[in-house]
Amino acid sequence: MDRTRTASQRKAEGAHYTPPALADFVADNIVGALGPELSGELKVLDPACGDGSLLVSLVSAVRKRRRAKLFVEGFDISAEAIERTQAALAGFGLNGRVVLRVEDFLDAVGPAWTLQENLFAEQSKGAGTFDMVIAN
Repeated sequence: MDRTRTASQRKAEGAHYTPPALADFVADNIVGALGPELSGELKVLDPACGDGSLLVSLVSAVRKRRRAKLFVEGFDISAEAIERTQAALAGFGLNGRVVLRVEDFLDAVGPAWTLQENLFAEQSKGAGTFDMVIAN
């Protein structure tokens, strides 16, 4: 997380990154809700990934408790944030299974009234289909 930005800069950008303790709490609860056994593929979306703290916590939590092949997709309008997310996920060995986009997620999926269809429908025309969405 970039702690060098002033409060006015954070407010102007609308970027409020998730503290690591909160990211771990959210990720642990999501993975815990999946039940005791999870295998196969798990496709995860973070629609505003920022510095990647939620995705890092989620990947860590899944790795501790599950045997799932993870696919991760993240969006952010900041190229710097996407670079930080890429660096944060680099050590997890998700080679070829991470897609990070410098793009507004809502632009990628289209009109808000089709959001559920775009994210979870088998024949998605939006950003892709996902098993899980993580966000703060």
